[in-house]
Amino acid sequence: MIRLLRIALAALVLGLLSPVAPARADDNPLLGKWLMKGDANQGALLTEFTPTSMSFTALGPGMKPQGPAKTAQVKAYRKLTESYQIELASGTSFVAKLQGADEMWLFVPNTANAAHYVRLNQ
Repeated sequence: MIRLLRIALAALVLGLLSPVAPARADDNPLLGKWLMKGDANQGALLTEFTPTSMSFTALGPGMKPQGPAKTAQVKAYRKLTESYQIELASGTSFVAKLQGADEMWLFVPNTANAAHYVRLNQ
């Protein structure tokens, strides 16, 4: 659980890519709640994308929040060739690569476990 929060916090502080073409909010497939499940002892991490923010909430047993969400302001969503760049107001950038309509890889810059598989929370 703490490891998931550290990854989320580190990702909010670090940068990755340069801008390309902005993605319009009305056709942005990233918007919504995405879930990264850990093992039974780790719980899960809920990531939510809105047109103006990105937030992380650690979930424990029974998928209950383990504290308040860590939220950052999104400056822009940019469509890349086969992925999306999520540029935060702080200068940090993430890359999301969709794997169908309800799965994606979220690449977190400068962390030991840089790629995270997440599913759309249905």
